Amino acid sequence: MRIIANNIRKNLTYDHYIFPLDRIDLATSTDNGTNYMSAHICGKYYSLSNLPSNTQLAKDLQEMIMLYSQLKTIIAGRMVEKMLDFYLQKEEIEDLQFQNDILVAPTAHTPRKPQHIPYISSSIERQIWRRNASIAREALQEAHYLCEINNKHLTFKSNITNENFVEAHHLIPIKFQNYFSWSLDVPGNIVSLCPNCHRKIHHANKKERKIILKFLYKKYKNALSDYDILVPLDNIYKFYEC
Repeated sequence: MRIIANNIRKNLTYDHYIFPLDRIDLATSTDNGTNYMSAHICGKYYSLSNLPSNTQLAKDLQEMIMLYSQLKTIIAGRMVEKMLDFYLQKEEIEDLQFQNDILVAPTAHTPRKPQHIPYISSSIERQIWRRNASIAREALQEAHYLCEINNKHLTFKSNITNENFVEAHHLIPIKFQNYFSWSLDVPGNIVSLCPNCHRKIHHANKKERKIILKFLYKKYKNALSDYDILVPLDNIYKFYEC
């Protein structure tokens, strides 16, 4: 539910000053309460000691109705189940296509210095930061097509590259590009992983993911700095919600 709420939030156009809260705390541990908190998209808090005027409340409600209208457009008549499937699977489908593109892409030669932010495309569902398959191919080549968690994680030889098959993964996910002044789509932020470790960094429990992230952060900290990507480890944990 948090993943879906985060994705929907990115697709909505609204004033974050009016609705600043992307997380809420209902001080409850019941199933209904925790589910409600997880599915929260955006909102605002009225203090009991500082309740809004009727005019302000009506204005806020009108803004909220406009958000619901946007949601209706995004849903576009899809059933709830199809909507959930779309938001849960869309990124994985896109990544599969990206990994295929890497296999046939020419190798880039990226200067080891900060790079301009990549192109962003918009659709009715969301905004997408463009990833350059040639830059990812460059990163895999620099890693000698080995898994950077454990270079003994050999898979099979690709019939296209004739190299050990690995996948490219942005250590700082490119969907967080808005938080950075320089491009995240650079070799210093792209790690080479065997398919199993790639799934692990996305789907393992929080404890296992934190171990992997800490290992990769230490390994790539200097490379990230070369591209002026400065971020503490704790922030990376937050990006992965662990």
